[in-house]
Amino acid sequence: MSVITSMSTSQIAGLSTQQVVTIATADIAALSSDQMVALTTNQFQVLTSNQVGAISSANVPLLSTTNFAALSANGILGLTTGQIKILTTEQIVALTTNQVGALSSRQLSALTTLSIAALETEDFAALKTATLVGLSSTQIGALTTEQVVALTTAQANSLSSAQVRALTTDSIAVLQTEDLAALKTASFASLSTAQVAALTTDQIQGLTSGQFAAMSTLDVASGLTTSQIVAMTSNQFAGLTTAQVGALSSANLAAIETADISSITTAGIAALKSSQIIGLTTDQIGQLTSGQAAALNTAAVKALTTDQVVALTTSQAAALSSAQVNALTSAAITALETEDFAALKTATIAGLNSTQIGALTSAQVVALTTAQANSLSSAQVRALTTDSIVALQTEDLAALKTASFASLSTAQV
Repeated sequence: MSVITSMSTSQIAGLSTQQVVTIATADIAALSSDQMVALTTNQFQVLTSNQVGAISSANVPLLSTTNFAALSANGILGLTTGQIKILTTEQIVALTTNQVGALSSRQLSALTTLSIAALETEDFAALKTATLVGLSSTQIGALTTEQVVALTTAQANSLSSAQVRALTTDSIAVLQTEDLAALKTASFASLSTAQVAALTTDQIQGLTSGQFAAMSTLDVASGLTTSQIVAMTSNQFAGLTTAQVGALSSANLAAIETADISSITTAGIAALKSSQIIGLTTDQIGQLTSGQAAALNTAAVKALTTDQVVALTTSQAAALSSAQVNALTSAAITALETEDFAALKTATIAGLNSTQIGALTSAQVVALTTAQANSLSSAQVRALTTDSIVALQTEDLAALKTASFASLSTAQV
């Protein structure tokens, strides 16, 4: 038995700090629980990292919060992972900001989920980014919302994809906008659909275009809510990829503010499916740029409702290609307003099939320009109803090509 281990508790408490520093680690390890408890706060302040690491597992939980908080940053570094695992929540709460800041990644990873949750917010914010990377997914999942709020932008930026994915939806919802924006693109892209759905509208508006572009099509299709769509900015819509636009639900498309619809790229508009196009409101249709209108694929054009066709502007109608107009249903052709019909390019008019020509209203025929009339083929002229023939302006009738005029049926004449 050494001299130290044979001392009474009063003798232990009476040792000077200079004497305490000289105690061998073997003697520290051999101290009884009464002797360990007898050590004073001043004595704990001078314990070396090796001495702290030598404290027996039986004695670690007995350390008073006052004495535990008295350990120096160097002393804290001496804690082994075995000792870390058996710290009480009271001891964790007693840790000072400097002590928490001194913890190594290895030590932090040894904390139980209860210990992680017990870290005070100011202490959690003091963790070095190099230390924070040591947190496991289970530990990340144990973080309180208060701790997540306390994250610094540097800490948020250090989070890995696995760590971000481990955050609860409640934690995601309280992330500061600047912390969310600080997440690495790859980490942000790892968000699950449930996590994406948990984002607040303020958080959505704070996302960078790059982060939006990093969202998976599954997150866009199943994660984004209509309220989040409403909160998106024009720049964010402009940053959506073709695949992302193609993944939007018809309900989410309808939720896009009319002022933002024109921000979507023409490539994105071209990716819209027929099941999506029917979700656009008439106000949204009217806000499409002529370039966007020209980018609509024929399947999407074919799906346009009569109300959507009525909502087309003159400049949009003028931008439509022959293939697009040819894809319109007879009902859609009939729904074209006269000024829009008159704006169709002659090459586009020439692409109308006999069924579409037969569906023209008298008002649309009246609106024909002489150039449009001249572009009509023999088959198209022959497809005009007798009411349409009667409605033809004299200058338009005169503009018909000779072969086209000659194709008139007896009933039309």
